[in-house]
Amino acid sequence: MLQSHQNNNLPMSQPTPPPHQVPKAILYWNPSSVWSTVPRLALLEKGYNESDVILKEVDISKGDNFSPSYLRINQHGTIPTLVVPVLETTSDDMETRYRSFKDTMSILTFLDSSRTSASNSHASPSSQARPAPTLSPATMEGKTLSDALTLSVHLSSADPNFLLLSARTSHELVLKEAGFPGRWIKMRQEALLRFTDLLEEGSQGRIFLQKKLDANSILFDIYYSPSGPETEARRKVFFAASQKAWSVGVVEVLKTLEEEMVGVYALGDQVSLADLHLIAWLARVVFLSQGGPTSAGLDALERQIAGHGAGGPTDQASLKVGPKVKAFWNSWIGRDSFKSVYVNGLH
Repeated sequence: MLQSHQNNNLPMSQPTPPPHQVPKAILYWNPSSVWSTVPRLALLEKGYNESDVILKEVDISKGDNFSPSYLRINQHGTIPTLVVPVLETTSDDMETRYRSFKDTMSILTFLDSSRTSASNSHASPSSQARPAPTLSPATMEGKTLSDALTLSVHLSSADPNFLLLSARTSHELVLKEAGFPGRWIKMRQEALLRFTDLLEEGSQGRIFLQKKLDANSILFDIYYSPSGPETEARRKVFFAASQKAWSVGVVEVLKTLEEEMVGVYALGDQVSLADLHLIAWLARVVFLSQGGPTSAGLDALERQIAGHGAGGPTDQASLKVGPKVKAFWNSWIGRDSFKSVYVNGLH
């Protein structure tokens, strides 16, 4: 059972559990969310039992992460979010209060520290026998490298969420408009309009949603506005940004991983916190390259970077994925946690 010992807690609207039933942690996630993969992998790598954490899916395709009820949990409207009961409020004589962790880094730190090789799971006898390896670096040098590698895949220059929506040519834009990216942008637009209207004029929540709506409207116009000089000029900028994200942003991340990783995993021969971020990012870019969870997936990534996945070749020279990244990928696609999280394919 996950519990928070800190008192800077967040009151949550949760049902009161029956007497003597300790409330559980809740992970708000979505199976298609690249960063939701990170805590899912962590739970498996740490040996948490299925009954230790409640998985509550947030339908981001319908914009439910911007609903007033979800914004009370995470005011940024992002997923994943981990909500844990505060230990001091889990007795029968008081209302349980909760604390939320709103980003993958803080979620992983909490999950790693909440279950160690010396701790016991309260879920079932079977989970008590499962391993709970420490994923945090053991040295300052290791932490510095771990933080740097983690940061590299979270840079805006190679944002996997932008890569999902990006298009480098008119042909690619047409394909994405007819697929999930186009549907997602349209449904997100509708949800933001609906939820914005529900909030009071001038409120912080409405101001936040209006900013999100303004940003999404730019993408909506690029995808759906009729052709014209203004639209074409905006699309030209979008195509250039998309090309840069692949040919510069993704390439730089791959180079960083190749240069900085120590062994078959980020910090050596054992899985660490950094690995969970790195493999989630790499799985997403392989997926967007139409590759699968096999060694050949990296071949698809090389073709995508070269431009062949965007409707035709570009001037960008083909990049060969280095031996460290290949070893990292091949090690991960064979791990049980990876196979479980990606059982229905990469995303």
